[in-house]
Amino acid sequence: PPLKYRSIRFVREVVQTVGVAQPGAVVNYPQLRYGNFTRRVEYKHFYRQDSNATVVVTEFSTDEGEPYYPIPSQQNKDLYKQYRALAQRTEE
Repeated sequence: PPLKYRSIRFVREVVQTVGVAQPGAVVNYPQLRYGNFTRRVEYKHFYRQDSNATVVVTEFSTDEGEPYYPIPSQQNKDLYKQYRALAQRTEE
């Protein structure tokens, strides 16, 4: 069986503001108290743009789509050890 991974769904939002919408370019949200998203990226911080709007991309964790991160479960850890042992035997 394959390792289980989680994916990311990206949602782009245009915010009408002369300044910035968040305190930094990348803000991580490791707890659910702010919502079910994991990170917000505001690109205006990178380019120091002077405009009346900014773009914020919010990342939501999902189990559908391209695999990005392995799920840190005991089942995945055990399966990884099996794959690693198989790879080592194959190298010999």
